[in-house]
Amino acid sequence: MTSDNTRARISGALLVAGTLTGVVLAAGPVVVVRETAEQHGVSIDGSAVVAPAFLSAVAALLVSLAGWHRSFVGNESWTTRPRSHQVAGLAAVTPVIALILAATWSLSASGAEYPAVSLIAVTVLPLAPGVAVAVLGVLIATLSRGPLPDVVGAALLGLGLLATVALEPAFLGWALLCACLFVTSRTLRPLREASTEAAEAKA
Repeated sequence: MTSDNTRARISGALLVAGTLTGVVLAAGPVVVVRETAEQHGVSIDGSAVVAPAFLSAVAALLVSLAGWHRSFVGNESWTTRPRSHQVAGLAAVTPVIALILAATWSLSASGAEYPAVSLIAVTVLPLAPGVAVAVLGVLIATLSRGPLPDVVGAALLGLGLLATVALEPAFLGWALLCACLFVTSRTLRPLREASTEAAEAKA
């Protein structure tokens, strides 16, 4: 059985990796929107991308910091949900935040040549199914008990994130942040709960 200290080290390593990749690559949605808009005749100055790229990095950092707090500082009495569920919730909303950022930037980057509705339809809507599958996977693995829901949920999460990144590689940073938070939530489950599930599986 993995000790608490080992689990804490694993959680820390995952959060470090998720924070670095998430923040460094956070501007992916902004890049996608800019490239799509320019392909359809909308001219966007390079300096206009700085602010939304910075805000994307701040959003990724805030999600990461929330994951750190819930993992190591958070008090479970803060909510009725255990810490593992709280971090899993952050994993579920992470790709959704990326879509919201892309949609928001589409509103400001659109022009008369290419309206916002069309830009959102091209940049955001194709990614929505993959994100929905990923969120569903997190919910199944988190809210259902037993080894089977864990496997099914993790598989759906992986498929959803892979589908999203396959369509838009620029979303890699947000996908990695989501994956790191999800795996971290698995390490935060109480040892007693894990032992119970193992015993139930053997029975």
